[in-house]
Amino acid sequence: MSSLASVYFACSVAGAAFFGAYVVLAFTALYLLCQRERTVTTVVMMVLTVVMFGISAAFLSLDIYLVSDGLLHPQRYPKTVVNRFGPEMTTQIILQGINSILGDSIVIWRAYTVWGRRLSVVIVPLVLLVGVGLSFFAMAFAQARASHESNYATAFQNSLIAMPCLTLATNVAATALVLARIFALHIAMRKAEHLDGLSSIIGQGGVRYRRLLKVLIESGGMYCLTWLILLCLILSGSKASHVFLSIIGQLTGIYPTLIIVLVSLNLGQQDRVQGPAIDTGLKFNSNNASQSTYARTVSVTIARTRDSCRASEGDLEGGIELVTGTGCREFLEHA
Repeated sequence: MSSLASVYFACSVAGAAFFGAYVVLAFTALYLLCQRERTVTTVVMMVLTVVMFGISAAFLSLDIYLVSDGLLHPQRYPKTVVNRFGPEMTTQIILQGINSILGDSIVIWRAYTVWGRRLSVVIVPLVLLVGVGLSFFAMAFAQARASHESNYATAFQNSLIAMPCLTLATNVAATALVLARIFALHIAMRKAEHLDGLSSIIGQGGVRYRRLLKVLIESGGMYCLTWLILLCLILSGSKASHVFLSIIGQLTGIYPTLIIVLVSLNLGQQDRVQGPAIDTGLKFNSNNASQSTYARTVSVTIARTRDSCRASEGDLEGGIELVTGTGCREFLEHA
């Protein structure tokens, strides 16, 4: 087996391993979504899950076909990757591009809902997402022409570098927006924990909230790190970049599906922030004047806490309410 054939074989093995994990995750997401109320959001999530899973399966199938055909006909293996079975590789690029756009759209949509559906906040990620789509189109076009015209080889390499750069920038921007919003609410919650009468009530919610922060950092950070490694490998000219491209072909579906699973399991932002619901209708014995006075004090404190946890412009439309369950349930429908 030639060295290039060995690389392609490693691509298939790596892709198959991640696809196995993706199968479990995708079916888990579909099962959980089927248990939820049939809202527009739920239906859209189900459709996206199925589409992204199908694209990842087709991507892996092409990988396996290329390897098996190369092993049976080693003389057909070219010297350069650009000329490797043009139509098949072009199809893979198109499939990868569609999955990347869909997956990144889910990440941006998440940031959009967290920021109260303010379109102006996600303008930068949206512009970068358009660039991602254009880079995949340019790469597919250049690869298809490079099989016949050698002068397109440089264009292919340039678009191959632009693709991970723009994708990485898109995910970093969207993830940073989500984390910035969560950090702001986290600070507000920490302040609320020190207010008289609220520390014991929301303390557990604060612990859960910090766990969510850890999950977001790990999932989004690892996904961005994978794209960064791919970019470094491409720039260095390492053959390992081909293996990472196969892994990315699965990760672009795994990451957004993981977000869907977290939301479906009630592990999204609103559930972590909510923790034990703060009862704004605290009941005390009306015959006890001191308890009645304390009830009024706690009510005022809760109101002040709520105001401190709202966005500067007012209500967190579709966002996170610290002291009521209604806002939390609404966020679940949009997260």
